[in-house]
Amino acid sequence: MSFSLLPPGTLPDARLLLTARAMRAFADGFVSLLLPFYLTLLGYNALEVGVIVTATLVGSGLTTLGMGFVAHRYGSQRLLLAGAGLMCLTPRNCAGAGAGFLAAAHRGLRGHAQPECK
Repeated sequence: MSFSLLPPGTLPDARLLLTARAMRAFADGFVSLLLPFYLTLLGYNALEVGVIVTATLVGSGLTTLGMGFVAHRYGSQRLLLAGAGLMCLTPRNCAGAGAGFLAAAHRGLRGHAQPECK
């Protein structure tokens, strides 16, 4: 008898979706640990690192809250397409920001959902 976390009768796509979501959560958590370390290597002091990481978390929370308020108006498909479009633009914005504080500030404003800014 095999062990499964999903209830019987669950579609196979659900396992794929949950696996992808778990991998994304792991990657986001990993980047959240690496960001302070990277900023320290760039020479930022503890206060600056704390401000940037706090801005990242607050930005992510406010974005999630804002999307929750407007989701019913626009529908999930439109919001997912808009989010995908923003995700495509983020690496370009990071490249345009250059190294240093501008790239870190961009990450703080965008939230931790986009690990492409390094």
